[in-house]
Amino acid sequence: MKKRDVERALRDCGWWPVGGGKHDKWTNGKIATAVPRNNEINEFTARGIIKTARAHPVKK
Repeated sequence: MKKRDVERALRDCGWWPVGGGKHDKWTNGKIATAVPRNNEINEFTARGIIKTARAHPVKK
């Protein structure tokens, strides 16, 4: 899966980037997750990141 698709899904859930080292860190204000900096992300990894974001969306 493309990294931009994962980032789009995170943004749709209200998450925002906070920097990072070898991975980009994204947060919703309470929890954080790491997103690899590769253009292509392993399908299982991408699904796990998106699943976490959808389970903990930012309430508006």
